[in-house]
Amino acid sequence: MVTDVSQTIEVGAVFRRGEVRPVWFIWNSRKHSVQDISYRWQEQRGDNFYHLFQLVSDGGIYKVSLDSRSMAWNLEKIYNE
Repeated sequence: MVTDVSQTIEVGAVFRRGEVRPVWFIWNSRKHSVQDISYRWQEQRGDNFYHLFQLVSDGGIYKVSLDSRSMAWNLEKIYNE
């Protein structure tokens, strides 16, 4: 089951050697530790560029994006069994 969320979230991330790695995010007043980044990619949407991540945390899978222009993080989807 896929749940569309589309909410701005807070993310703790490490920026190193030209790459970004999310390590935790806060959603619904709860801090989620990232256990794995199972997939990462980049997309252009209109004239804007996004970094996208599929994160594994607390037994769930979360699709998270980073807007390279505003540097805002967004939780886009949650994948549940």
